[in-house]
Amino acid sequence: MTTQARTIKLCLLFAVLLACGTSEAAVQGAHVLIDSLVGKAQVQRAGHQNWVPCKKGAKLYNNDVLRVMKDSHARLLWTDGSVMYIHPNSQVLMNLYEDTVHNFVTRHATVFFGAVFFVIKEVLPRAISKRYDTKVYTPTAVLSIRGTSFEVRVEKSGGATDVSVLNGTVLVGNIIRKESVFLSAGYKTSVALGQDPVRPEAIVKKEIAVLKTWVPPHVIGAEMKDQIAQAKKDHYTITGKLEDKVLVMPFTNASSYSGGWDIGEVLSSFMAERMGQSLKGMTVMAHGKRADDIMKTGEEKKARFVLTGEIRNFDIVQRATISVSADEYKEYCIARVRIYMQLVDVQGRKLVLAKEVSGEVSGNNVPANTWKSIGKHTFSMRDKKFSNTILAKAIDQAVEQSTGDVSRYLAE
Repeated sequence: MTTQARTIKLCLLFAVLLACGTSEAAVQGAHVLIDSLVGKAQVQRAGHQNWVPCKKGAKLYNNDVLRVMKDSHARLLWTDGSVMYIHPNSQVLMNLYEDTVHNFVTRHATVFFGAVFFVIKEVLPRAISKRYDTKVYTPTAVLSIRGTSFEVRVEKSGGATDVSVLNGTVLVGNIIRKESVFLSAGYKTSVALGQDPVRPEAIVKKEIAVLKTWVPPHVIGAEMKDQIAQAKKDHYTITGKLEDKVLVMPFTNASSYSGGWDIGEVLSSFMAERMGQSLKGMTVMAHGKRADDIMKTGEEKKARFVLTGEIRNFDIVQRATISVSADEYKEYCIARVRIYMQLVDVQGRKLVLAKEVSGEVSGNNVPANTWKSIGKHTFSMRDKKFSNTILAKAIDQAVEQSTGDVSRYLAE
């Protein structure tokens, strides 16, 4: 086995491990239906080595592998309405996991080789963390997606991956590197072993014509309606015309906090205010509304960068300690805030900074340091009653870290 072959095999294993590690528990009953099959296909059930023939109506479960033979093609239907069109001579792995906290099934797929056209429905509420979005893995790439349609084509020998987006937006990254690019409707990129995704290019008519030879033309037409023309228009509009501006989007609440405060909007506004005071020569503006497509929103607002993210921890807990000699007992409260932030380069159409920041402040176990008291305040860093609490001080620590990280990146 050559060095390249061994590396590709390891990347394939890495892709499977990534998919398997995205959630806590596999769902025994969750499945993907073979909705249509022309020709021949085989399935390798999870935990087995042998391949067995399969027919239309068969179900694929977690870690089942499907291969579609020569001169054959299949259509897979997920229970949420998402569809996968499988090209001849293709092999894919299904990963189905359950999030018991939010009570939904996370669906991922690994394309080992061949070509697959995905039409993914957006099934997750906006309030749920983006780490639960559907992902597609290949030997060289990882794709993060919400409701969108796109083609993934993978070479059998070298594992090189081509991605073309017809509708929506896809984040494409190298599976073993940190560099990623955003693909909007009408654009494509390629990812090779050990290389970052190439700069997005427009899809040409010839490539659409080839896609229509194995995906129903009416499906292609519905997905690309007006999207390609608009994407090209946006791309040419923003080139060289973006302002030195950072647009801060409301954060997603992925914490256990379920009270009445809109913590995502307030925290993002405070972060924008703090960054605006420290970033010289750069305008920082909070965007009060959540957006489905942050790239498009950044372009519309003529911002060079968009800062987005999620709040992963926002809590106050009570703790107690006792000395070794058991002669001293102490109760105290701890406020913890943890934020995952992502800075996106709008003109370069790529993710340039992804980091988790946190703050933790403790205080005596007194009513003023508990949720019962702090929760009665107005959630505003300008309100002195709130800004003096341990929770506000923890927020301040996290925001200070984020401001420093973004400032250092923009100063490079």
